[in-house]
This record gives sequence, C-alpha cells and structure tokens, in this order.
Amino acid sequence: MRDSPLPSQGLSNVRDASLPSFQRKLEPSLILPLRKPPRKCNGNVDPGLTSHSAVENHRDDDQALLFHFPRISMTKHYDADYFQRWYRDGDIGGAPRLARKVALAVAVAEYHLERPIRTVLDIGCGEGAWRAPLLKLRPKLQYLGFDSSEYAIRRFGRTRNLHYARFEDFQYLRPCEPVDLLVCSDVLHYVPTRELKRGLTGLAELCGGVAFLETFAKEDDFEGDHDGFQSRRAAWYRQAFNGEGFQSVGNHCWLGPRLAGDVAVLEAADYRPIT
Repeated sequence: MRDSPLPSQGLSNVRDASLPSFQRKLEPSLILPLRKPPRKCNGNVDPGLTSHSAVENHRDDDQALLFHFPRISMTKHYDADYFQRWYRDGDIGGAPRLARKVALAVAVAEYHLERPIRTVLDIGCGEGAWRAPLLKLRPKLQYLGFDSSEYAIRRFGRTRNLHYARFEDFQYLRPCEPVDLLVCSDVLHYVPTRELKRGLTGLAELCGGVAFLETFAKEDDFEGDHDGFQSRRAAWYRQAFNGEGFQSVGNHCWLGPRLAGDVAVLEAADYRPIT
C-alpha cells in the first residue's frame, strides 16, 4: 500500500455507481482503507496502509458516496515515480509472470469452489495490475480494488474501479459481500504487526472462497523493494493466518474460513483440523 494520504478532494470522483453490483452500501461506521503487487517483493505496501486513519463518508447532490482522507506525513511515497521504478523500469517478472500468477489463483479458487469465479476483491491493488489478466480469463467477473496510493487512485480509480483504503481499516471496512477470490499480493510483509493483526480479521470475513496472500518472510532471500520490510518468520504468518481460519493449500493460496473445513488432509499444505 501507499503512504501519502489523499486530500479530501482527491476522491470526489469515486461514486457508488462505479462499484460492482456485489458491493454493499457502506455504513458510515464501516468506512476505512488499502493496496496491490508482483512476484518478488516490489514493495507495493505503504506504511501508511498501516497507520490509523479516520475516514468519513457523506453524499453530495447526486447522492454519490464520497471518501475523504486526512493528510498524514509519510516517508515512503507510492507515487508515479515509484511505480515507474518497480513496475516498469525494474519490473520483476513482468506481464508473463503476473499472468501465470493470476491463472494459478483463479484455477485454485475454481477448483475448490467447483465453479467459475464471479467476484474478486484486491486489497493493496496498486494500479490494479491484476484486473486486466483477470478479465481476460473471466470477462464477466466483478473486480473491486483498494489501495492507499493517492497517485494510483487518482489516475486509475474511475477506469479500474479502485478505491482508497489503508490495510488496518479492514478491521471495520466491509465494502462487499464475501468474494470468490481475495487478493492481497506483496502487501502483508510491509505492514507493521499491530496494523496487520487489525486488518487480517477483515480479510478472513471478506473471503468466501480462496485468498491469494503472496507474502515474504524473514527466511526469504527476495529481490525488490526492501524499504519498510517487516522481518517476520514464516511460522508467524502461518499462525496468524490459521488463527483467522485460513487453511494453506500451497503457492500463497489459502482457503477462506468457509472452505477450510472441507480440505482433505493431503490436499492441504500444512493440514490442521478445524475446530
């Protein structure tokens, strides 16, 4: 996710009408923030994603839902230069790798759901890079993305259905019904522990199928953006994810709480009985 918050006028163009039909209307008490990623850490998460933010909503003359964000000073900026550096000039893996990653996540979700996926929620979506390859595979699916990059939301919010939020806001934010595929790729290892624990509960509740939680741990020797990397062990993440009801099925894919109890012992990457 990103760091620089959006000025209050920055998202006046994000309206209810731009949200997919599966999105529920947000209750004033549920509004809060989020972002997106690559294969090796591209550092898409913003420390800002983790800082506490007060987000309020109100309606204008057209009764459109608007989000207003506080100004917060951050040291890491997910602006146009950042995306240019990590996603274009120094793109790690590029479009072919992303396409394979998307295909993997879709295949795993559909295998366990036993039907084509219809809805995707991308938390920490950045510029919404997952959207195009997802729609190429499933043209009728509904995609909704959240990120804390002012630049990404201003530039692509309307055309790619991206909205502003920080990770910890998902402690309260429930922008839609549980989705078939929840994506949080190359995000969590940049989120401080306290904020990660706050938002993780929301991810579990919003995942009605499979979650693609691409995360790098202390033991990994990854290439990419190390600025703000949270050095936590793999065992810490497993415990945190399992504690929210997720069940690993390998390759960064986790069954959400609704499906976790149906996995076969040898089908799971680290089987644990659901109690």
